[in-house]
Amino acid sequence: MNRAAEDRPGALGTVGATVKVVDEDGNERPRARFDAEGRLANAPECVGEIVNTGGVGPFEGYYNNPEATQRTTRFGWYWSGDLGYVDEDGYLYFAGRNADWIRVDGENFPAGPIEKALSRHPDVVLAAAYGVPDDQAGDQVMAGLVLRAGAAFDAEAFAAWLDGQEEIGPKWRPRYVRILADPSTTGTNKIVKRVLVHEKWRTDRVGGDRVYVRPRGEPGYRPFTADDEAALEASFRHQGRDRFWDL
Repeated sequence: MNRAAEDRPGALGTVGATVKVVDEDGNERPRARFDAEGRLANAPECVGEIVNTGGVGPFEGYYNNPEATQRTTRFGWYWSGDLGYVDEDGYLYFAGRNADWIRVDGENFPAGPIEKALSRHPDVVLAAAYGVPDDQAGDQVMAGLVLRAGAAFDAEAFAAWLDGQEEIGPKWRPRYVRILADPSTTGTNKIVKRVLVHEKWRTDRVGGDRVYVRPRGEPGYRPFTADDEAALEASFRHQGRDRFWDL
């Protein structure tokens, strides 16, 4: 990265020859486009993972986790786990964490154990855990759930059940829950989380799916209302994190 490049709001600097933003298969993402107000106009196409194609550098691997090491060093590249996008002038912008990793209150943790726990619920057929931006800093955990036929989501009972899962600590518990009616899936029946990350809790993107929230300190979930969404958007703007709202 060239941090000495001309200042550009929100940018980390310009990318060198080996730093790229790619999709899951290593294909470089298109350059970012912005609307007349400076907002990102093509997030689903341009956001990808930041990689160093020049090699893995000093990274030696994850202790006792060969699967994570393999994913981080595919093609001989270093996959940072960070998402970003590059504009036409080569400036790189941070866009959050890879959907398989979540950062809450300064703690990084994988989504896999959360999904494994959620999948044990008797009414859950498929579960996805992923990070959505927090209005203050970092992420919050969101869960997308596909329920078995005929099941109804009991917000209070679900919170009580979740609190009883010992391997899911307080930071790992989903702040938001979305009941998925028709999620995008892969050929192996896994939910495509990058779509969910983009859609977040926004009513203009979730297609009528019900979304629930469990505010900090509250014992259970409740519906995420239009007033909740408006207040959250206002907080993003106030904290200067509006670009994360729009991603």
